[in-house]
Amino acid sequence: MEWPRTVERAAAIVTSYDQTGGCSLRQRYYWLVAEGLIPHTAPTYRRLSSRLVQARWEERFPD
Repeated sequence: MEWPRTVERAAAIVTSYDQTGGCSLRQRYYWLVAEGLIPHTAPTYRRLSSRLVQARWEERFPD
């Protein structure tokens, strides 16, 4: 799994949702699962959460 690519794609998803009122972590997770970028497992959900938090701290991910 390529986490940098996954984080970039998640940011693109959030940006696309900005026009309609935002996007939850769960929505991003299922979108990435549907695209085949990540597996549908609880550990992956938790890892995605921590990776996106880290990306926000580093200003590489939208609010």
